[in-house]
Amino acid sequence: MTAPLVIAGRELRSRLLLGTGGFTRLQTLGEVELVYVGPTAGRGDFDLATLDPARLVRIPDTDVVGRTLSEAMGQLGLAGASTISSETYFAACALAAEISGVAIVDEMTAASMVRPGQHLRRIRPRMAVTLGVLTHDNEVIRGYYTAFIKVLKDVFERSVMSCRAVPSVPGAGEAQPRPSKPTDAPLDFRR
Repeated sequence: MTAPLVIAGRELRSRLLLGTGGFTRLQTLGEVELVYVGPTAGRGDFDLATLDPARLVRIPDTDVVGRTLSEAMGQLGLAGASTISSETYFAACALAAEISGVAIVDEMTAASMVRPGQHLRRIRPRMAVTLGVLTHDNEVIRGYYTAFIKVLKDVFERSVMSCRAVPSVPGAGEAQPRPSKPTDAPLDFRR
């Protein structure tokens, strides 16, 4: 399953909501998998059919991750409602850690939010969303836009590779930090 996930800046989001005109461009960066973040350790993929919906910190269906997960759960006949929901992926991971619950979020968020006692596992069936950037056509300066998108794609590819390098099962129930690259300088977009 693939669905679009979009990163939009506050300024762009305001303009889109207000409908100030112009065209919008979607630049796809790539695909990210949805992963299990929760207390159940295991060597293989987490079988979504075994999920207890009552333990899930749900992302609303108005979000692409929530909608993708709901569709997959519906196809598997998983009934039941979660009593906890979160508007953000970070909060979903934090809530899951506090209540020994489960969050299903994108792999980059999961890798940055895993806490001691939580485990990251790939999900079966595989679910993925497309990550992209929205820009306003009337405000695109071609050279800067192209360079900015190239930097974003490079960072995205490194981030996804770094996330996939994290072992599926942290040792002894402890979360392992994401591998870091000390040679990577912080990005400065103020220039």
